[in-house]
Amino acid sequence: MPMEVSYKLNGMPLDTDGFHVTVKSGWRAPISPRRNVVTVAGRHGSVLTGMTPRFDERELTIRTVAHGIRSTQTAERFLRLCSMPSLTLSKTETDVEGGYSRSMSTRVELTSLSPGDEERPWRPVEQLAAVFAMPDVFWHGEQPMVRELSANGGALVPKPFRIDPYWTRWSGEANNSTSLLADFATMWLGDPNNSPSILFDEVVDGMFGDAPITDPIIRCQSVTGVKITDQSSKTTITWSGTLPSGKPYLYLSPVNLSAWCSDSATAWSGGTSLTGIDWEGEPLEIWPMADGSYRLSAQQTGGTNPIAVRFSPSWW
Repeated sequence: MPMEVSYKLNGMPLDTDGFHVTVKSGWRAPISPRRNVVTVAGRHGSVLTGMTPRFDERELTIRTVAHGIRSTQTAERFLRLCSMPSLTLSKTETDVEGGYSRSMSTRVELTSLSPGDEERPWRPVEQLAAVFAMPDVFWHGEQPMVRELSANGGALVPKPFRIDPYWTRWSGEANNSTSLLADFATMWLGDPNNSPSILFDEVVDGMFGDAPITDPIIRCQSVTGVKITDQSSKTTITWSGTLPSGKPYLYLSPVNLSAWCSDSATAWSGGTSLTGIDWEGEPLEIWPMADGSYRLSAQQTGGTNPIAVRFSPSWW
């Protein structure tokens, strides 16, 4: 379904009384994959590298109009925001039919800011076009998610589905408690009992991301070795070693190629540093499958506990 889009720059809404983002703004930034073309004499075409794609930074153009008796002040406010030393561009997309929304943000850098082509002194209308570079390429969710998977892995994000009206579940022990009737599902966005929760009756395409997840942190428990593989890109992260006594939780950060351990199940930001991290082919990056799901497989030695992954949803 079509989406309504609203922007914020450093937390300040861009659509306000007397100031609006216009329809000529870019909703999706262009995508430019990098290609290292290798040719072989006597063969047609080029040789595929077998590596996962990599993308150059993207650019997004936002066109605005300031109007009314305070057009000069609102235009200057936009100029001030665009020229700040550090910039974060946020947007909220709202499904016009289903009503669900998703919020995301990305770091940006201003590359140009120019007035419209039809400016005229003393006219209470000012048009401005700002072009922003997106160094991180993707939009990222503003609330990190934590998903627990089985010891062998599974679906980090499910493929799109809709819950049939109605389904039942036991309120306690199977066949020994009352049953509940519902037509919705609920889940924590982050750590259980320490993050917002959501209710939903449908997972639509792209609801929890549609671009590569670049910042996953994997948590294992009481292992001597582990290998995590993304089912789409086949990228991996591995670890082998001995965990210190009293610190059973192992954390792996593929983006930083670092590992640490802790006595806490929520030490996502760091702990006691460890060696032993490695990878096969390319370090782990979690890419969506063709059906819209994100899937990991896990091989563990020394333990059979579930694994958990903390990540920020990622969108194009």
